[in-house]
Amino acid sequence: MSFQNNAQVGLRIAFFASSSIKPPRLPADCLEDIFKYLSDDTDSLYSCLLVNKLWCQIVIRILWKNPWNLNSKPKYNRITSWACITRTLISLIPDTSKQILKRNGVEIPPLIVSSQLSSPIYNYLGFCKSLSLKEIHRVRREFLDLIPMSNIEKVHKEDLVEKEIYKLFLERCYSLKYLQLLDVPLTDCPGATTSLSRLCELECNANISSKTFLELSKICQHIQIININPCDKDNKGLATLIKSQKSLKELKLQCSYRDFKVPLISNAISTLSDTLICIRLIKNICISPTTLRYLSNIKTLELDLSETQSSYDILQSINLPNLEILDVKFDEVTPFYIYTNLISTTKNSLKKININHWCSVLNEEISPYLHSIINQCSKSLQYVTIWCSQHVFLDIKQLLISCNNLKTIIFETLDENDYEDEYDNGRMILDLLGKSAPCNLIDLRFNGKWNFDVTDLHKFLEIWKRRKTSLSLRVDIYPFTLSRECINLIDKHREDGILKSFSWC
Repeated sequence: MSFQNNAQVGLRIAFFASSSIKPPRLPADCLEDIFKYLSDDTDSLYSCLLVNKLWCQIVIRILWKNPWNLNSKPKYNRITSWACITRTLISLIPDTSKQILKRNGVEIPPLIVSSQLSSPIYNYLGFCKSLSLKEIHRVRREFLDLIPMSNIEKVHKEDLVEKEIYKLFLERCYSLKYLQLLDVPLTDCPGATTSLSRLCELECNANISSKTFLELSKICQHIQIININPCDKDNKGLATLIKSQKSLKELKLQCSYRDFKVPLISNAISTLSDTLICIRLIKNICISPTTLRYLSNIKTLELDLSETQSSYDILQSINLPNLEILDVKFDEVTPFYIYTNLISTTKNSLKKININHWCSVLNEEISPYLHSIINQCSKSLQYVTIWCSQHVFLDIKQLLISCNNLKTIIFETLDENDYEDEYDNGRMILDLLGKSAPCNLIDLRFNGKWNFDVTDLHKFLEIWKRRKTSLSLRVDIYPFTLSRECINLIDKHREDGILKSFSWC
């Protein structure tokens, strides 16, 4: 549903909330489906709280599903909302936690306690589905701001307050879907067995105690996404947790150290061949070189490596026949032919090949890369990065004709482009696209050094006018001057619906 439609629904509901007219009597499940469209329109939802008890019950569930969703509010309202959330949480703190805080010099002022309901109407946290350290830290700050003590004292009490807030959530939440794990023994959190039994996404770091991970492995066996940041320690408990998962689909590992490996965790990952379909490796590759060889069902491989890290050891001699997305965000070191070889192991499954321009590509490596795409991805490919040189235009033409499902093309030039000045690569590629562009193409981007002018662009857009689809065009090239003539040309084709969008860097 569009923002405009959401606003109309909000206005109609707000009308019932503020008028004497009785709202229509709809079943609770229908009302909930309607109110879900207003999840980002908290003002309208607040109005609905006042209609009747049923509406209030439904809206409370929606508001507290993600009470941290305050970005749409003005800054002042965000500040007051955090204060209200914190005071509500204080009203839910059990006596045992209050006693622990008091014994350690953190006593909630009587004025705050008396201002809260002795018994809240709802267990608000029971509806909450996500908990991250960012939210815990903000509540901790708001909490300590209410306590009369010096800033130095507050710093020393931060860990204690953070732990008790964390325990409160695990005790009161009925079913968390997302959790950023703290190194707090789950035996100290009596409600953890219930609140974490349906956990879907876990964010953690490998420095958390092995015991905490072992406790978690006994509660959670159906986590779908695990993000380990940092993964700078080979943690036996974490390996056990990973190995115990029956539905793990996505794994993200971010390692700070070069040439550091985690054999226990790597072995656990190797056992997930039936379920794991996405792996993301950030900064440095910490899993053992043979790990990916056991994961033939991987559909998404993402690499965002440091300037000195190569993926050569882990990618050489592997087969990923079901790979659908190859996303190389940064990799300056790995030989480019490694990615060409990886593409050649796929079986018409690849939908997206995004290889950032930071990759080092040699002129003689482009043609094998293009032919690997033509031979293995022609039926499935929708998004691709293509490097150009004057020797491969026939190969590019063959790719454009073969891969007729392409929707997005990013054209790159080589770093070693002294010879590029000798020919009009921009004019030639625009001419080629005008004649042979795939019928589904809607997004076109140029990065690097291209030689074309306003006349070349105008000719291309006039040819594109014959198509029924608008084009999004992004130009991040050198040299390129956005002259008044070029601006007028772009504006005209926008008005005519030929260009959906145009951006220039």
